[in-house]
Amino acid sequence: MRGAGVQAALCILAPVDPMNGWLLVPAFLVVILASLVFAAQNAGPATVVLFGARYTLPLGVLLLGALFAGSLAAGLVLWVGLILPLRLRLRRGGRDAPTDGSGGAAA
Repeated sequence: MRGAGVQAALCILAPVDPMNGWLLVPAFLVVILASLVFAAQNAGPATVVLFGARYTLPLGVLLLGALFAGSLAAGLVLWVGLILPLRLRLRRGGRDAPTDGSGGAAA
């Protein structure tokens, strides 16, 4: 029998309804379209000095690059802080998870 912690991890990692994934496609397309409009409206040049190198690119491109880099950094932090520990717990078979159904709370 698996512990409550492992069951909670399975609920987080497994989608509830496969059809909900299709809701992300239009949302993703709206974000892409808005990003392209944003980049087109901010076409003025901007200069960035990074590690001694000087880059001159359109402001919209630089801001979208910063948004992309920030999203990657946040995804890495999320993966290392949440996903990786849950995967390791699932791989161990929940040996360190409580089995009394209390979720680790003291009675």
